[in-house]
Amino acid sequence: MSNTCVSDHRLGGPATQPWSRFVTTHDAHEQAQAQAGWSLQYDQMSCGKFVGQVHLMQLPGVSLVHEGANQAIRQRGDLGDDSYLFALPASANAGSALFSGAMVGQHDIMVGPSDGLDLCSPAHFHLIGIVVDAELLASLWARTHHPSMAAWVSHQRVVSIGAERAQCLLALHQQIFQCSQSGLPLAATTKALEILRDDVILAWIDALPATCDVSDVRAASMRKAVVHRACDWMLQTSDDEALSMLDICKRVGVSSRKLNYCFQEILGMSPMKYQRITRLNRTQQALKQAHDGQSVFDIASRWGFWHMGQFSQDYKRLFGELPSATLRASA
Repeated sequence: MSNTCVSDHRLGGPATQPWSRFVTTHDAHEQAQAQAGWSLQYDQMSCGKFVGQVHLMQLPGVSLVHEGANQAIRQRGDLGDDSYLFALPASANAGSALFSGAMVGQHDIMVGPSDGLDLCSPAHFHLIGIVVDAELLASLWARTHHPSMAAWVSHQRVVSIGAERAQCLLALHQQIFQCSQSGLPLAATTKALEILRDDVILAWIDALPATCDVSDVRAASMRKAVVHRACDWMLQTSDDEALSMLDICKRVGVSSRKLNYCFQEILGMSPMKYQRITRLNRTQQALKQAHDGQSVFDIASRWGFWHMGQFSQDYKRLFGELPSATLRASA
């Protein structure tokens, strides 16, 4: 049973379609599901009860987002086709965040195509960002001092913009979100909303540096591909049993040493640790969606947990409650 809190607002007059939504969530899966229209998988990586917030705003051709959580999360998935992501930490603890394997500083922008998102964020991490249609982005880019859309934006990168530019972006988004959450319309006409939209996108474009070092793109992409293939296999089952780490290495086609190196670079942890946390997250989802007659043992066994005492301890340490309590709450 979900206790998600949702608040919706329209942003303009009756003829406008844009909307704003604020959601409070209580597990990582809810945090991902709250962002309707995007294909996302969130896993809780740190221990304790989960509380998160997602504030979404839809304008013509662009989505604005402000989200955060009290626990560490790995975000993976796609934010739509033919669009680009721009995001910036909105909290002071950005130093341990990883975007496609690159460290994120407090005054760094995460930028690139919106498919293949991979972000590991620490506890109490917040961000602001936009997801903008590629055609709209290109047309607005032509109005800036940049001669053409930078080629490096086609790769997911972390680029530093400095404290002043970062603060300007944060202040702009804070003002917009506060206005929308008040329930008052941001604009009376569609044209006024389009002007607001253009101003937001141009602010992000103007904050970007003119050039970016992409010398490590190929190597980083190869490491990321290894990790993604391994993670996909971690979510597979064979004859109703989770695959072992040896099985995963064979299917990915790398040695255990190579796999460990790639995981440390991209996710900041070993594949064994990530696999266990991932399986605990999938078990939590399954317990919350359990049908009548399913037991904790049945669901945990499917995800490779055979020692029920150890499983229960690990589950409670990660999520702050016993698996039996999760199952009862779903009834």
